[in-house]
Amino acid sequence: MEQTEWVCRAGDLSSAKEAIIIITAKEVGATDTFSAYEEYLNRPIHTQNRAGIVLVSKIIYMAKKSLINDQNWLDGLHFGSEVANYYTRYLISQKDKISILVTMSAHKQFYSKYSHDFFEAIKSLRIIAAKNLLSNPSLGPISPSGKSILGSKSSYDSILVEGLPSETRVNSRTGIKLKALMPILGAFFIVVYILLRRGKKK
Repeated sequence: MEQTEWVCRAGDLSSAKEAIIIITAKEVGATDTFSAYEEYLNRPIHTQNRAGIVLVSKIIYMAKKSLINDQNWLDGLHFGSEVANYYTRYLISQKDKISILVTMSAHKQFYSKYSHDFFEAIKSLRIIAAKNLLSNPSLGPISPSGKSILGSKSSYDSILVEGLPSETRVNSRTGIKLKALMPILGAFFIVVYILLRRGKKK
């Protein structure tokens, strides 16, 4: 439990950066409608990372309604929407004046590793909302109405960015991945080596 969010991740620090599930709930407000959620998820999401770089997500598949255990959920998938190089699946629903958002994120190197776990978790989703949930905060952490449940920064930066694999760290000034430079540097040193060898032969 972290403030108004439930965070599910591996206890092992080396694995905790690979994938994460975050569940949050809030009181339904004026901006909490399925049409508003769908509009948000069906366009690229703009976020800013801790280095000040603006990230624009890629829509992997458009949000669509799915029936999971007799409850309608809106289901969409983005790449790079919460943190660079992570796929994030969004599942959002409403029940008894409560909006519930479940995000399942995995680094691109590990998404296939966790896709089955995500699939099983989604199949198990079931909302058990007490009628007096809003009047009794001790029953569960609920954010107040106001801002939409989508679009607010959550625990991603503190949990994932700090522990990203070294090959995905981004240069804060150029935005170039360090891993992408390795083949270029390798080719450069090969060319230099060949030129030096030719120089010696002369």
